[in-house]
Amino acid sequence: MGMRRIDGSCFFAAVFFVLSGIFRTILFGRRHGSHSESNFSLMKAMDGDYLRTQWTDIDGLLHSLRIVQSIMHILAWVITATVLFRAAWLQSSRGTSSMGLHCSIAFLGSTVAIVELLVHMLMLGSMMALQWMASDFTMENWYEIDGLGSDQQDLIGWKVLEVVSISAHGMLLWVDTIEYFLLATLLILLFISTKGQASPLSTSWSCFGLFIAILCILDVASEVLRFTNWRLFSQVCFWISTANRCILFPNWLMWLGVQLAVAPTAMKQEIDIADMEDDPQ
Repeated sequence: MGMRRIDGSCFFAAVFFVLSGIFRTILFGRRHGSHSESNFSLMKAMDGDYLRTQWTDIDGLLHSLRIVQSIMHILAWVITATVLFRAAWLQSSRGTSSMGLHCSIAFLGSTVAIVELLVHMLMLGSMMALQWMASDFTMENWYEIDGLGSDQQDLIGWKVLEVVSISAHGMLLWVDTIEYFLLATLLILLFISTKGQASPLSTSWSCFGLFIAILCILDVASEVLRFTNWRLFSQVCFWISTANRCILFPNWLMWLGVQLAVAPTAMKQEIDIADMEDDPQ
């Protein structure tokens, strides 16, 4: 891109997506590095000592990193939604061409931003509440159990906490699927928009967006296939989404930013030419 100007909103959205993707990769690596087959078996067996260790030995740095990652991802999508409104307005020739198509683009962008905002806020709130209970609430010896020695603990509280945590995360299981399905639809609509009319935005840029849309569809398919082989397709989902978040979609935004930076000047020149043609002199 050289020294060409880039729209500020596109630049910051791309930076937030890259940082969010990098932090997500770090968190994914740490989580899967600590979840060996033996540890997973202990979790499924609801081993009280193992669960207590998991909840009490939380890395404060990783906890903070998870919060920062969520905030950056939210900011990235909120800024991207405003960029998509502008791109849709530009493509519609300032509200005079294919309004249904371009309103759909703007609506899908805002929908993804709202979904990401709500989901990440719910996830953070749930996580912080569970960790507060783990640190401040009594999790052992809730009631007497026959046969339990005086120096033994029932550890039922830790088991309940783990069940609640798994259930809370289960409600958010399909969030990434929804995000990438909506993003794929949005990119396909932008491709149709640039191909179907004289467009101020580059057709090469929209073709690049179509390629990202295909990867998003593959990501959605992998999300569904996780239930046939969880370990394999979770890895496939993660690496496809990481490529999109850290490399492809930020570059798509930067490319769009270059075009939006020169769009006001181009539109002003078109208006001046139209005014000169309408001038009887």
